[in-house]
Amino acid sequence: EINKIKPNPYQTRKIFDEESINELAESIAEVGLLQPIVVRKKGEEFQLIVGERRLRACQKLGLEQITANITEMPDVDMAKAVIIENLHREDINPLEQAEGIVRMMEEFGLNQKEVGEQLGITQAKVAQWVALTRLDDKMKEKLLDGSLNKSVARMIAQLPREIQYGIINNKPNISAQKTQIFVNHYKEFMKLKEKLANSILNEEPDNTPNYHN
Repeated sequence: EINKIKPNPYQTRKIFDEESINELAESIAEVGLLQPIVVRKKGEEFQLIVGERRLRACQKLGLEQITANITEMPDVDMAKAVIIENLHREDINPLEQAEGIVRMMEEFGLNQKEVGEQLGITQAKVAQWVALTRLDDKMKEKLLDGSLNKSVARMIAQLPREIQYGIINNKPNISAQKTQIFVNHYKEFMKLKEKLANSILNEEPDNTPNYHN
């Protein structure tokens, strides 16, 4: 029964395209549900693992029952399943997906390499997703409205927030290639700056007597 199915607590998506849900509902009304949703038993109810769009479409149709595969699944695999499902969707909100990956790391004590192994993606890819959570709020808005390229966003996320905004404000159409060059130069500059600061701090004081006084 649909009313006994509760949302996946690890669902990263908060926003669902109503138009696509309506289209899916129309399809289900015509030919039925072709792929069952997946749930796990939780007390007297069920928790959704994957298939939220299908569930929402059936709810929109006013259906009381839905075809579902019931399985046993630990929390970490449940989180993994929903993130993997969303990775293959083009309309996924990148910030929601990034926050889901960060939550997976924090809640289950996993590092980027371990998360990558769980999700079947490289550690570098995980790092790129995680980087999006460090964006300035204004940059996040631009990413969501499509005015900021996701590749550029991942690169500028490595920079301090005030610099992030300065780059995009002055060069709104900057390419991913030029952004990467800027980021690399900035990192090199900061290394040199740190090296110089350490050199000054560690410099031996000049104890030579001053005979002019």
